Amino acid sequence: MLSLLQPRRSPLRWSLWIGYWVFLFVIMHTPVAGRGRLHFDYADKVVHFFLYAFLTWLGAWCSSNRADGLGLRRLLTWAAIFIAYGALDEYLQQFVRRSMSLYDWLADSLGVLTATTFLA
Repeated sequence: MLSLLQPRRSPLRWSLWIGYWVFLFVIMHTPVAGRGRLHFDYADKVVHFFLYAFLTWLGAWCSSNRADGLGLRRLLTWAAIFIAYGALDEYLQQFVRRSMSLYDWLADSLGVLTATTFLA
């Protein structure tokens, strides 16, 4: 999948990645009104999964400087960073009237690990 990347880093890529990460932080730390919720079982877990999978993919796309990808060590390092960030993200939610959830963090982590697997 990463073989489709251009061989050089782009400021636009970094801007997109950092912008998405900031967007992710903002939406995860904004209280959700009742009408803003999705109405199917485990909807929030599905959303967490895809938000963090996309964060991982964007990070790989942005920080790849070779046409053949990031390299396994670097990819796993970023996966560990995103998983740790997911834990911090969940912890901080309790301070903005949102619930801290182990299951949300597990969904975040599964999204990171799934994206990492496809990118490896």
